[in-house]
Amino acid sequence: MTTPSTQRKAGPLLGTGVQTTWPFTFKVFAETDIAVTTADSNGIETTLTYAVDYSVSLNANQETSPGGTVTYPISGTPLPAGSRLVIFGNLPYDQPLDLPSGGNFSPLALENQLDRATMQIQQLDERMDRAIVLPVSVAGTVDPVLPSPQSQTVIGWDVNGTGLQNYDLPALFSGAVYADWIAQTFTGNGTQTVFILQRAPGAIGNCDVSIAGVTQVPNVDYTLSGNVLAFTSAPTNGLTILVRYGSAASQVASTFSTESQTATAAQTVFTLASVIYNPGTNSMAVYVNGLRVVSGVDYLETDINEVTFTSGLSAGDEVLFIAGRTINETVGAEAVSYLPAGTSAVSRTVQSKLRDVVSVKDFGAVGDGVADDTAAIQAAVNHCWNTSRTLYVPAGVYLVTGLTLTGSAGQQNTILKIVGDGFGNPFAVWTTASGSVIKSVTNAPVFQVTVPTSTTSAGTLDVQGIVFDGTSSTPVIQLQAFYGVGRISNSAVFQRGTGHGIQSDWMTTSEIAECYILNKDWMNFGLGASRTGIGIYLSHQYDSGLQTIRKCSSRGFLTAYKIGVGGTAHYTYNASIQDCESSVTYNGVHLTDNARATWINNCYFEGGDGGVGIWDQGDYNKVTNCFTFAGYGTHLKSTDFTYGNYYAGNTFSAGSTANQTLIDITSSSVSGGPGKTCTGNHLSFGGSGGSIAGVIGLRINGTDPRLNLLGNNFYPRNSWVGGAGTIKLSDLSSGGVFGMTTAIGGSGAQEIPMLSRGALSFEMADAGLSQFNVSGNILSVPGGSLFYCNASAPVTVNRLSTDATAGRILIFNTQNANMTFANSAYIFMDGGVNFASRGHIVFYTQILGGAVYAYEICRSTY
Repeated sequence: MTTPSTQRKAGPLLGTGVQTTWPFTFKVFAETDIAVTTADSNGIETTLTYAVDYSVSLNANQETSPGGTVTYPISGTPLPAGSRLVIFGNLPYDQPLDLPSGGNFSPLALENQLDRATMQIQQLDERMDRAIVLPVSVAGTVDPVLPSPQSQTVIGWDVNGTGLQNYDLPALFSGAVYADWIAQTFTGNGTQTVFILQRAPGAIGNCDVSIAGVTQVPNVDYTLSGNVLAFTSAPTNGLTILVRYGSAASQVASTFSTESQTATAAQTVFTLASVIYNPGTNSMAVYVNGLRVVSGVDYLETDINEVTFTSGLSAGDEVLFIAGRTINETVGAEAVSYLPAGTSAVSRTVQSKLRDVVSVKDFGAVGDGVADDTAAIQAAVNHCWNTSRTLYVPAGVYLVTGLTLTGSAGQQNTILKIVGDGFGNPFAVWTTASGSVIKSVTNAPVFQVTVPTSTTSAGTLDVQGIVFDGTSSTPVIQLQAFYGVGRISNSAVFQRGTGHGIQSDWMTTSEIAECYILNKDWMNFGLGASRTGIGIYLSHQYDSGLQTIRKCSSRGFLTAYKIGVGGTAHYTYNASIQDCESSVTYNGVHLTDNARATWINNCYFEGGDGGVGIWDQGDYNKVTNCFTFAGYGTHLKSTDFTYGNYYAGNTFSAGSTANQTLIDITSSSVSGGPGKTCTGNHLSFGGSGGSIAGVIGLRINGTDPRLNLLGNNFYPRNSWVGGAGTIKLSDLSSGGVFGMTTAIGGSGAQEIPMLSRGALSFEMADAGLSQFNVSGNILSVPGGSLFYCNASAPVTVNRLSTDATAGRILIFNTQNANMTFANSAYIFMDGGVNFASRGHIVFYTQILGGAVYAYEICRSTY
């Protein structure tokens, strides 16, 4: 059979969202002799794999009924509407027929081989139909070979129109916007025709050539190739050749005007009515009596509207000035205002971008969540980092494998500002990406700043309106240096792995503000200590100061906020966490022993998973006006032997949850004066009166502590009643507490002994004392100061047993004469006289060698 002239392609065939079978009508020998490609609505092509993505069923007789049917997909969702599918020949370019040197051979085999060759030609023809070809009339001297790929270049014809070359894109745009002409002079010698310019003008139309003031005609009197200027005839010996060349800005960004003046005798200075604006940059042309004079030789542009000649002119000389305003006279919005009326919006946009803002899409980023945008965005970041420009990230999902800035000594003065379109509700964005999202699914930071040495800082980084979406055991954002007035604001950080959200190893005077930082477990309650990562971690490897975390929300992590690595010699000074929130975390905020003078203010920490709400291990730290909600194991933990800490005006709520300590505070007597101040706080236990166990309001520990505990208030204000271990106040210290004149035992109804309404109040014990509290002549005295003694049978007391608090004042109100306090080795009575009466007896106690010694102060009888 003959092979008809037919295109070996079926399609493009349009998807419907339903169709799964796709016919083709060109002859093939085997199911693998075709290829199948799909393209989505954005034109992104995908080459399908035979037997994985699609199957092929061939018609039985390829001679009478060529072709067959492709089934795609084999399983899954049909090709959606707006997408396309193409089936095309993919016959290998080989010749498998082997004819024997003698004997019979099959005519069918020969015919099939001829058909095969024709099919291969048809495949090539189909491909050529999609290729770029030169018109048939083009001269043979044209070289159509493409130049080697080069970043940020465009391909165009060279100055002779005979070959293709790369043009630097920024330079090309710069040339279109800025008037940067150069004047160069030569002297003819009568034989030289070729002269080399300092740089290539780019096009012959960008040259202005004159000999002895007479303008030369391009392509007639001279030609240009690159930076080689060639005259048709050699300029005469001794004549001056003036070449002005550069990029013509007048089409886009210049307004020019002409002005003529008549010189007076010996006049050198001319003041123009128009404005030059670019003194010394050859921004104008000057003619004297019709002959062009040379800038920098014959005259100087000495002011914004002034020209000074190097020698005086003659009276009556006609001087013509062609001057004006050019776009490169200034920068920013002011420059745009100088654009001539009618300049296109496109021109203005290009100029604005070149000056101020660069989009990641200008560097080829796609932002569809599928294409790898790493190279494009990294190139954009590097460009803006090196030029201190703003990088704009339009709305879209940009898939990267990680972006890196490397700081160096030479880049400490640079500024990088990254601005996105923001995002919607951060909780909704977590599941449905929207806004400006930079995403990585690799085990590496989405964005990091690295520095080569400990003494080198990067420049200033300012990030706004970006979602950083990572899945890694590393931080999503890792900043080895976050310096100067650096800022990350109005952004979101999603950690879908086990790593941290934002980690800074060196942060001085910078700010993280108005950000949401979410871990993969931000919706999962009750995970406890199995949570992972830290929301914002200031893990400073070097001394740092004045860091601010403001109006942030950290959720799902093991610890919401942590300052300091702990146990090193490098400190974080005067950091502040202001107006922040954490929830669905194990710990709220952790200040390690490397955090000094940190201020946590007006923050909300939501419990529920155990852990610690506010954990302070550093010195001089301050916690004020914060609120911790029920569910932490400890709400405020300050159990290290630190100094100068201040906790005031906070609210700690146990709600109705068991096993919580609201304030756990420890101090030692290493330094004089109050070691820590804990005052004006509100401690609440809404479950008091029930059976909730393990709730402690205020727990005090340490040897000879130095604590100011005045002014705290408790709810309820009487005893806290619950199951085992529930108590309002637990004093485990020894040696006295500043602000507490006696051990806090008994009911706790009288929280801290103090002057009230001008009278000194003493805490009354819960129950009276009787003979049953005496064993072996030893009276067991519970917590409190005032005790009623009502013995129903005679009993003698010659020793007291109290807690370990020294210096207690004990008042015994005896209701009858049955309880006798006898002079002994442990009770020293006034004059050695025993007391056995109805009345009062007052003792002062000391603890020596573990034994309690009581000294009578006074007595009274009724």
